[in-house]
Amino acid sequence: TLFYLGRLQYEIINCRNNILVYRNRKTNEVICIAEDGQEFRSDGQYNGTNLIIDEKNAWVSEHKESDKIIYGYPISPESYAVKKMINLDKEEWELKLKKGDPVLSIHIPGVGKLDYDSVKKSFLKVAPFFDTYFPELRWKGVICNSWLLDTQLREFLSSDANIVKFQDCFYLFPIYSPNSTGVYRFLFNVNVCDPQELPVNSSLQARVKDYLINGGKIKTGGGFILREDMEAPRGYYQKMFKSLFSEL
Repeated sequence: TLFYLGRLQYEIINCRNNILVYRNRKTNEVICIAEDGQEFRSDGQYNGTNLIIDEKNAWVSEHKESDKIIYGYPISPESYAVKKMINLDKEEWELKLKKGDPVLSIHIPGVGKLDYDSVKKSFLKVAPFFDTYFPELRWKGVICNSWLLDTQLREFLSSDANIVKFQDCFYLFPIYSPNSTGVYRFLFNVNVCDPQELPVNSSLQARVKDYLINGGKIKTGGGFILREDMEAPRGYYQKMFKSLFSEL
């Protein structure tokens, strides 16, 4: 069941992503770490994404806890895992989102522009609607898994592009995405084919087509917004991460 709230649709699901999201009780800072046993390439993407295997430098994440400390590998909100274990004080950091938790999955209808104002207006409708009609649902946040969240799109889009602004609303994280069927289906409305054969009816289609022809690959990306951050400004999580881990 999909609920239209302005520009976006929402579906009640349980989180399917292999992430653990913590918030600092004192500073309100947010950090996402990878679940235990996730295999990444040296570029921080899942090994095998876009059918690219890192045979020499792949690494596996660890997550463990003691009585006082949480150990894990952080995920940058720019959508890559960092090969540097961090530790979090349990007294300071609270687990806010994990796999299996109730969340609202965002779907993006292919109608009209995805402008920032309409996206933010939709976000502001979420809590009033679900708290009114589903008061028993303890949803932890919203999650989106889409080719629109692939940060590689930034290679040929301006910082003012609607897609870039949409990405900036989320804490981005990598997803295992062996192929790029999503961009063919949802942008070009065709099955996977030779990029030379892709139809072009918009400037975005033209840019993506050129990118694919030149060997680029578009993957599915993930992003979340915690329930209490639905009104947060663009780039909220990215700025927070840089402040926390400027050395990573």
